[in-house]
Amino acid sequence: MLLGLATGLHDQISVQDIGLTNKTEADGLAVGRASRFVGKVIETLLSGAYTIKDDELFRLLQALDETENHQLEPSALAGMPGVARLLQADAGLNYLKRLDLEKKMAQASHIVWATGGSLVPREVMDQYLSKGK
Repeated sequence: MLLGLATGLHDQISVQDIGLTNKTEADGLAVGRASRFVGKVIETLLSGAYTIKDDELFRLLQALDETENHQLEPSALAGMPGVARLLQADAGLNYLKRLDLEKKMAQASHIVWATGGSLVPREVMDQYLSKGK
């Protein structure tokens, strides 16, 4: 989706076109070629997007398990670092300043759609967790 939005080509470009494989443990998010319909609908609603590597998903999963005793499928962790990235990147900070949102961040809520952990077989979850250590 990010590639289609960033280029404006939506379904006319795929990750394979730029040398990526689309192989990921985040299979709930793995879309090599985005939907033109969805891209056109959300392009005016979305302020930003980012990519995340599988090893970061596994580290986040392991940390969530260790601190909260809660397990999710790897793709469900992709939204977790979003706010941190926004607040650590110059582009994110400039975005907040440009829209006069800096003072409002103290009341902001970071909501992540966290699904799927109960559907992952225990032995697979154990493998995921070991990859995060």
